[in-house]
Amino acid sequence: MYKFIKILFAFLIFTLIAVNIVLFVKGMSLSSGISDLENKISMVNKENSQFEQKIYKIQSHTRIASLASELSFGRYNDPIFVKDVKYALK
Repeated sequence: MYKFIKILFAFLIFTLIAVNIVLFVKGMSLSSGISDLENKISMVNKENSQFEQKIYKIQSHTRIASLASELSFGRYNDPIFVKDVKYALK
């Protein structure tokens, strides 16, 4: 009986060691998958920031164009020179 318990205990220990090794290998493969996903997420974040900057530029150009049309700025407006005293006094 004592010999059977020793064999059972040894089998249990080896089984637990094997399960531990399998779980360790699975964890390593999962961690490499997670790091790949993190790299992809960082690339997507960079692309999103670039797209946001492009959108802001487009929105600012359209905003400036709408303000220019409201203020009746044309393509070739005459510049105001300060040679005349009336502009300098104001």
